[in-house]
Amino acid sequence: MARFTPEQKLIFTARKCPYCGGVPELREAREIFGPAAEGRGRYYVCPGCGARVSCHPYSEQPKGRVASARLRALRRQAHRLFDIVWKDGHKRSRYNAYSWLALRLGRPRHLVHMGYFDEDDCLRVIDLCSRFLVERDPERYSALVLSPESRNNACGDIDASHK
Repeated sequence: MARFTPEQKLIFTARKCPYCGGVPELREAREIFGPAAEGRGRYYVCPGCGARVSCHPYSEQPKGRVASARLRALRRQAHRLFDIVWKDGHKRSRYNAYSWLALRLGRPRHLVHMGYFDEDDCLRVIDLCSRFLVERDPERYSALVLSPESRNNACGDIDASHK
């Protein structure tokens, strides 16, 4: 079974920022997003570069590694397409869909988690899921799939202040 290296453990537990090497700090959502976000959970935020990750509800456990604005946008897009793969009945279950993805990524199932993925991983997931969906039903799914140029524009124009 594959294991995390000591460096990966620090990154995947939000104890080290993969971008600048800083130590992320635990903050309430309202500290990041303002009073309207009261009660919306906690985040680890890197004071050096602003990368962040949310925590599981009612805990201090991060949902993955801290991420830049671009990576968060890519994760949302990858997750949206991946959810269609299993929620629209193309796979028997969520577990089966993650096993399918693990096989295609060449990783052990327990290391296939959107919160663990970097930009390249997300782009691979987007590509795999897009191709899978379009092969199954081109008329229905081709509108959901962005070209690489559109994907770069959609993720690249995010305001840098919202890292």
